Amino acid sequence: MQFQPSLLRDVYAVIDDPASFAASHNAAAKRVVTWRLATGDMSIAEPYGKELYGDNAKWKKADAKLGKKDFRHGFDANQRLALVETHEGEHVCHFEYTDSHALRYGHSPPIPNRCVRRLEFDAQSRLVRHDMLYAGHGCQREYTWENGVLRSVESYSWTQNWKHPETDWNEIKIEAPTHIRQDYVHDDQGLFQIVDRYFNEDGTIDMDAVGHLVYLRVPDGVTPSSIANDIARIVSAQTKTLVANNILKDATYYALLICYCAEDPVAGWPPFLLLANESVLTSKECPETELKYKAWAPDELRTMKGNKEIHFSDPELIDLCSLHSQIMLCHGLSSMKLALRQIVTSLREINWSEIINMTTDFVIASVDNTGEIDPTKDIKAQSPEVFKRLRQRGLI
Repeated sequence: MQFQPSLLRDVYAVIDDPASFAASHNAAAKRVVTWRLATGDMSIAEPYGKELYGDNAKWKKADAKLGKKDFRHGFDANQRLALVETHEGEHVCHFEYTDSHALRYGHSPPIPNRCVRRLEFDAQSRLVRHDMLYAGHGCQREYTWENGVLRSVESYSWTQNWKHPETDWNEIKIEAPTHIRQDYVHDDQGLFQIVDRYFNEDGTIDMDAVGHLVYLRVPDGVTPSSIANDIARIVSAQTKTLVANNILKDATYYALLICYCAEDPVAGWPPFLLLANESVLTSKECPETELKYKAWAPDELRTMKGNKEIHFSDPELIDLCSLHSQIMLCHGLSSMKLALRQIVTSLREINWSEIINMTTDFVIASVDNTGEIDPTKDIKAQSPEVFKRLRQRGLI
């Protein structure tokens, strides 16, 4: 793949000049012969936009009414997209065409909102190259198709601090590590996963190295919420027995913490448990000036004598969390937060005084293992009375 940011030079010249931009926009508007409505901007021809970016925009029926969030798409006599506007008629982007490629001019000046794209298609109208510049950040992508299926996308990214009136496009450099190949893995049901792999400086890719998972097709019948529910059910069911089997004799505990890793959620899943011993609060390891932090910081507490760290080892739970981790990489962390809320709610229903020696302000809460996320809100939600006593003791 040849690095060619200069392909955008002439395109940028149009959007850099208000008069040229206006002329290009007006010419595109004059070519419009038909309009179509869509629930979003349909001008980006990126394959698998839904899987990559969650793009759910759809065309509306011909007789549909214009909604407040709809976009108007104007097509020319050759049924090529010429112009895109918001429902209020504001410019979103417009197109120019040559024999070999399409040029997309997005957004009006000022400088921070400039966006230009150069798109090349093959004889089957499949995207084979995409060059883009947005607010000084550029990228170029080349698409490899095989038997009608997208196999990979190779991309470079770059940044240029634009200087006027002239920019030396030949001096633009690739910013490492931004030379990436995105592999599209298919099975008999369609797209299975998308994985990013990074090029080495010599232009090779180490296929034995673990790539960055971008998309994973969720198995039939499984949703992020359903798998979170299953994880919460197993953790909640096993916690009582695990705690009973791991308590220290004569110890009094002020908290049962469900510990996750906000910095790297996948690495900290499933969560682990930590029984926090009352005795550490008066130890030299927990000085009064650091009490409010260390009392709720598992990474600090796990090293102090008297506390008990407990891990789950159930194979079913481990397998579920492994699948859930991959799903979270692609679908966000909301399902993890759902699982944690359900675990905490379930554990708070247990009469822990029958199992362990506990303080009158005993707390069950999900906490970030680094202690960087303040658990105060969650603790207060458990019981205003408990919250009040903890505050009086200087723990929060």
